[in-house]
Amino acid sequence: MSTKISKRQTLVTANGADSVVTMLLSVLVASEATVSDTIVQNMLATYTPPLPVAVEYVQDETDPAMITIVDTVAVLTNAAGCDSTVHYTLNVYRNYATTDSVDICDDKLPYVYHGDTVTGSAGAVTTTATLTTANGADSVVTMTVNIRSTYEVTDTIVICPGMPFLYDSIDYGGPTSFDSHQMTAFGCDSLVHVTLRGRDSVPTLAPMASIDSMLWFAIDTLMLGCLPMKIWLRDTAATGNMEWTLWSATDTAVATDSVAAFSLDTGLFSCRLIATSPDGCTDTVTSDSLLYVFASPSADFIWDPEHPGNHDPHVQLYNRSIPLDSCSFIWQIATTTGSSSGDTTSEQNPVYRWEPNTPHGDYPVMLTAYRTYMLHDSLSVTCTDTMVHEIGIVNTFLQFPNLVTPNGDGINDRWEIVNLVEMGQYSMNELWIYNQWGVLVFHAENIYRADQFWDPNATNSPDGTYFFRFSGKGRYGVVKNNGTIEVLR
Repeated sequence: MSTKISKRQTLVTANGADSVVTMLLSVLVASEATVSDTIVQNMLATYTPPLPVAVEYVQDETDPAMITIVDTVAVLTNAAGCDSTVHYTLNVYRNYATTDSVDICDDKLPYVYHGDTVTGSAGAVTTTATLTTANGADSVVTMTVNIRSTYEVTDTIVICPGMPFLYDSIDYGGPTSFDSHQMTAFGCDSLVHVTLRGRDSVPTLAPMASIDSMLWFAIDTLMLGCLPMKIWLRDTAATGNMEWTLWSATDTAVATDSVAAFSLDTGLFSCRLIATSPDGCTDTVTSDSLLYVFASPSADFIWDPEHPGNHDPHVQLYNRSIPLDSCSFIWQIATTTGSSSGDTTSEQNPVYRWEPNTPHGDYPVMLTAYRTYMLHDSLSVTCTDTMVHEIGIVNTFLQFPNLVTPNGDGINDRWEIVNLVEMGQYSMNELWIYNQWGVLVFHAENIYRADQFWDPNATNSPDGTYFFRFSGKGRYGVVKNNGTIEVLR
């Protein structure tokens, strides 16, 4: 586009003559333009843009089908030498690379995919095809053809006793053979040669139970037992897999061993054996009343005094068994140390006396608690528990030595009353020691340790004869004694 301007003007030459000049001015205008191009991605290698701009496409799987890869403004000089502005856009339809898969039964081969023929055996075969989109762009499709097998198999089904001869919900009424067409999980037609046959024999189950693993009874025999309770179950006639179930109102236990052992709590237990033969048939035997388990008593006792003295050895036995009122009891009290035999009594809380001057030592006392449960006149069980304690009879006779040797060898350096502090039977006591002129050289009260007795070295007492006087009071009454002591170094 241009604009023309004309102007006439008279000018004077150098010689003074008039000259007429006519001036024509043409004005050229800068232009603006828009250029747009659309191609497919596979044309980029040979594409030349109409403008001197760079064209670069980077593949991005998140791109939409068409993407603008150039959108720029260029300033160009036209033929008249004026600047012109051009808005240039390049749109590209992208190429695609995709995958797909198909399942084909082997009896449907060969399979043709866009001109490529697929054959083979069971497995996966991969082929590719280059397709053109609606916009003309190339797309590469990788197709995986999964070849699925058809089968011809034999299936023998054992029909358990009392069961109908069913196959695919059809009752054939008895043993027979036939062919059946079945579809695999991938829809391939397969041929099955079916044989229906009855089980050849039916073993007779004979489950047995024992509460000591030695004496066995049929499970239809009601047994009684006491805590702690263990029961064994077995069936030598069963074949295949076995499942034992024991249950009561509050507990259930299951085992699959051929000889099963159960530890039980209290209650009435029922039993069931489910035996599955190798050919898949199941037999069941149930006993509603197999075993009644009762709680055992808990035997225990205490006694007083804790350490009876041997000059009059006796104890009050206090029964602490549970339950106390519904049990019977037998006491066995040893009359010699370490013996399990002796006197017996069935009193609940007896007082027992050993012979006077019984030797000191440990005497076992055993308490057995009995509790009897009656289901009816001919069926009962007695549950027991036993507790044994050793009662120690102590030597309560005091011995007063007549010699002390305080020579520093650690043996008999102090004058000690034997059995006074060892048994503590005369806790209130008093001791006086005098020399031969009647002078008090030692006095002590309530002696309860060995180092509280008289040490002649501590009182600077020389060798010679001394006199003692002792008085003691305790559980077994009052003891008084006096005599002489010889100090010899």
